[in-house]
Amino acid sequence: RTMGAVWAAVAALDPGLKTALLLRDVAGLSYGEIADSLEITLATVKWRIFKAREEVQAALEREGVGFSTPAGRAVQGLGDD
Repeated sequence: RTMGAVWAAVAALDPGLKTALLLRDVAGLSYGEIADSLEITLATVKWRIFKAREEVQAALEREGVGFSTPAGRAVQGLGDD
């Protein structure tokens, strides 16, 4: 259920946000590599990834899906920067 909700939230993203997020968190590209491959600025890459993670998190919260760390704090993003 949880992973299905994550992928549904990602699928619902705007294509620009989805592409940047997947290149970072699935393909593992650096922000610079994403900027080069998409021919956009580094600032735009950072904003798109931030916005995508924010939208995915909001969608998961609406579905009642939450993530927490071992210390019990909510996880803010799907991957690290």
